[in-house]
Amino acid sequence: MILVTGATGNVGRGLVRLLTTQGVRVRAGTRNPDAVLPPGVEASSSLDGVNSLFLNPRAVGKSVGYLVAQACAVGVRRIVALSAINVDDDLSAPALS
Repeated sequence: MILVTGATGNVGRGLVRLLTTQGVRVRAGTRNPDAVLPPGVEASSSLDGVNSLFLNPRAVGKSVGYLVAQACAVGVRRIVALSAINVDDDLSAPALS
């Protein structure tokens, strides 16, 4: 199972859709409790049963180090981190589109 952080954002939404059409089990990490997700996708940031993590630093903010440490501790084998020119922008400012 893959945990996608920022699953309802500009990048994450498309990634979740692509993965689910390929039959991949996805867990959606989102701050939006009312998010509409593809069938079979659960909204949760739990690492239980996760073997891969898509890490959007803007979505997890200052908890990025904690999340990576926890992922490693529970046996997550792959972490893919999104990088962007605005990665060091103030986290309280909205991301530019």
